[in-house]
Amino acid sequence: MILDALTRYYQAVNLPRPGWSKVKVSYGLWLNDNGDIINIISYASDSNGTRKKTASKIIDLPEKVTGRTSLSIKPNFLWDNSMYILGIASKDRKADEDKDAQKRKDEHVKKCFEGSKAFHISLLTQVDSPAAKAVLAYYKNWDPEKAISHSEISKHPNLTTGGNIIFLYGNDREKIENNEVQNDSLIRLAWEKYKSKDSGNPIAFCPVIGQNASVARLHTGIQGIRGAQSSGAPFVSFNQESFCSYGKTTNDKGENAGISQYAAFAYTTALNYLLSDHPAHLWNTATQEKVDPPKSGFRYASQLGDTTVVYWAEGGNPAYQEFYHEMMEPESLSDAKEEVNAVLSNLTKGKTVDINGMDLDPGVQFYILGISPNKTRLSVRFFLQDSFGVFLRRIQEHQQRLEIVKPVRDPRENLSFWQLLQETVNPNSKDKNPAPLLGGALVRSVLEGLPYPAALLEGVFVRLRAERNINRGKAAILKAYYLKNPNSGCPKEVLTVALNKDSKSVPYHLGRWFAVLEGIQQDANPDKKKKDKDKNTKDTVLENNSKEKTISNSGSSIRSRYFTSAATTPAVVFALLVQLSKNHLDKLEDGQKIYYQKLVQEIVDHLPDELPTRLSLPEQASFYLGYYHQTQDRYTKKED
Repeated sequence: MILDALTRYYQAVNLPRPGWSKVKVSYGLWLNDNGDIINIISYASDSNGTRKKTASKIIDLPEKVTGRTSLSIKPNFLWDNSMYILGIASKDRKADEDKDAQKRKDEHVKKCFEGSKAFHISLLTQVDSPAAKAVLAYYKNWDPEKAISHSEISKHPNLTTGGNIIFLYGNDREKIENNEVQNDSLIRLAWEKYKSKDSGNPIAFCPVIGQNASVARLHTGIQGIRGAQSSGAPFVSFNQESFCSYGKTTNDKGENAGISQYAAFAYTTALNYLLSDHPAHLWNTATQEKVDPPKSGFRYASQLGDTTVVYWAEGGNPAYQEFYHEMMEPESLSDAKEEVNAVLSNLTKGKTVDINGMDLDPGVQFYILGISPNKTRLSVRFFLQDSFGVFLRRIQEHQQRLEIVKPVRDPRENLSFWQLLQETVNPNSKDKNPAPLLGGALVRSVLEGLPYPAALLEGVFVRLRAERNINRGKAAILKAYYLKNPNSGCPKEVLTVALNKDSKSVPYHLGRWFAVLEGIQQDANPDKKKKDKDKNTKDTVLENNSKEKTISNSGSSIRSRYFTSAATTPAVVFALLVQLSKNHLDKLEDGQKIYYQKLVQEIVDHLPDELPTRLSLPEQASFYLGYYHQTQDRYTKKED
């Protein structure tokens, strides 16, 4: 299903034909008729005067060779790194300590260049074009040992950092691409003739194209997956006998899958294209014109922990991908928020919408693929397919469940998946990634309309106990979780956007009460100067065993000391807090004191004479939501 959908996407989009692929390029060697390097063109971005290692230009080049390792010699045609093109490489970091290691590397680099030289001579000898003859002359005359002293190479010290290099030949200084050797018609013809030769691979039925065809033994690696090999990791591979088809072994490689060479090329080309950078066509609501793409480029993919999520629409229209990206990354809406919401409303109602001349049909099939690294290979975390409108409706319902009153200074309209996952991560930890499987589970629950994963709730409770505070993100997760996963301990009446004074939930009102008691303490010590002045003042309260316990006003708040215990064992803790609150009330002016006394009485009227000795997990969620709602209500009134 995955390979079939990707192959159809390849056929629908203007992607390189078989034998060609999109490659990132850093430099171009400009040759004259004699094969001499007369200039070196840098395609790399310039930042603060230092050339970046990553290339800024992606062009169609002869297909990348498969199965190349750090030890094997397999050159690419008309492009490669400095070892294959120039016969030079950066100095081994351990060269000064290990002379033998540097010697082995030098020998390997020499073999790489000689392999590239032999390969190009074999393909270009019979090609009657000036560009081909220039490349041939280059390989026949170039001496790698003199490369470092070459006047042009010395201008580009980062040539050996791993970026790809191509050849140029010609006199067109205005359009550089007209000089790129791979665009020479006779050279292209020679390459395609070479690729069309009988591979000798067995013929078998390909389940993707539905007919007998030559089977691909090796599939091109997939690049752009965070945590995987940067050079590309296989999407389809076999490394143990237990994974192989009956009668096949690991030596048969891709024959176990039975995927044709065409289908293997198509799906890998499509997936690599989706994972690469593209110009973004996001709209500007003021001018209704497309805005300039971000400098970093736009990928039809997003990151959730260790999972890279890639998405596409049947037919290849990029407008679907970009609109879906807006929904998955709501913080990017900014000025386009109103227009996006209007479009979303129509799409979820089944109406076709026009955006910048591109029709969005909610009935179009949409695909979402989650991939994560697995050592040297890739793992599929999930693969979802449904109509575009269904996915958008589920995302909209998810955002509605998350809707909750927010702090005045929080500019975010909605919370992204990544922001939700971050609520389960220790902010002081060096590793800011959530649990490996949680991202995929969260996405699947939303896009398939399933209950939220229990691990999400567990992660939030762990952070609540550790941080002893609740923010918008955690409150939104609690609200959304119990709306989708109903539980009587956290009834719907507490799962509101803002404060619900009429709720009958005892834990909810206990949370409200705690927020008010905290407010009394804060107003009793309004500023740091007052705290410093009273730093020796102690509040004395009596515990159940009549033993005195002292709490420093200036040291810590009741939230930092009692937030977690109040949410789990309220009967014990609130007896202490009430005694402490009396001392805080005595410090307030009469108007403030009366206000708080009335507010406390209004809350206490909803509580039984005997408070619960212990609250369950859902009841604790009600407590935290009551606290959050009451706190935001207090802050809102202060702002007013």
